[in-house]
Amino acid sequence: MHTTTSRLAALAAACAFALASGGALAQDRPADAGSFEGPAVAPGKESPEARKLLIDMAKFLSGTQKFSFKATAAYDTVQATGQKIEFVEIRRFDVQRPNQLRAEVEQSDGDVGVAYFDGKHISAFSESKKVYAQADAPGALDDTVAFFMKEMKMKLPLAALLINKSPEALDKRVKSIDYVEDSDILGTPAAHLAGRTETVDFEIWIDNGAKPIPRRIVLTYRNVEGAPQYRAQLTDWNFAPKFKADTFSFTPPKDAQKISFLTQVKPGPNAKSPGGSP
Repeated sequence: MHTTTSRLAALAAACAFALASGGALAQDRPADAGSFEGPAVAPGKESPEARKLLIDMAKFLSGTQKFSFKATAAYDTVQATGQKIEFVEIRRFDVQRPNQLRAEVEQSDGDVGVAYFDGKHISAFSESKKVYAQADAPGALDDTVAFFMKEMKMKLPLAALLINKSPEALDKRVKSIDYVEDSDILGTPAAHLAGRTETVDFEIWIDNGAKPIPRRIVLTYRNVEGAPQYRAQLTDWNFAPKFKADTFSFTPPKDAQKISFLTQVKPGPNAKSPGGSP
């Protein structure tokens, strides 16, 4: 279902993640047996406690000089029939502030790709297809993430965990957020929050320990037809990784073919602009 170009675009999009936002806890009521109905949640409620937890998480990550983690994710693709098909991927992130990033992506069809940002250049490489793309970076890490979203028109479902100005960006972007419940289901006590931005509903589970680490994220793109979701378990956090000298730099293999990012391709006179990211 994916072309080489769209796969490479998705690979480049691994460089980041846009937190969304939405709901609030109302009165609990038991789910009927055999149904999908659960506790009631009232949308749009604001909880100062929940907002503080979210911003504290963002401050912790943005204040950490270097870290790595793994995201085991699933995302929906809405078909012409309206049916949702789920695809699975594993992403591994290496971050070294203020301006270095490496993101490895393993797709459900076996394709493996890596995206790099070395502070000066953006590179994306598909190991199975032996193709790569490179472009000059527009600035530091935050500028590069914005470039992906605005110019490359790509969804970056994990961008808010990576950017340097995450606390300010989240506080501005999140329109409402509430505390859903205390949860132990992820192996460690966590606060389950639900929020909403202009375009996306989100849920996030934040560790209650000394380090407010995000453990799970669910994004719902409510303005997209079919309201597809992105779901990710965040594991293998390491806040003292030992990066190699070439971790964030890319040297093309001799047998790899260079192609262009979508924004580097000049459209023809009858071409339509690609759709934007929610």
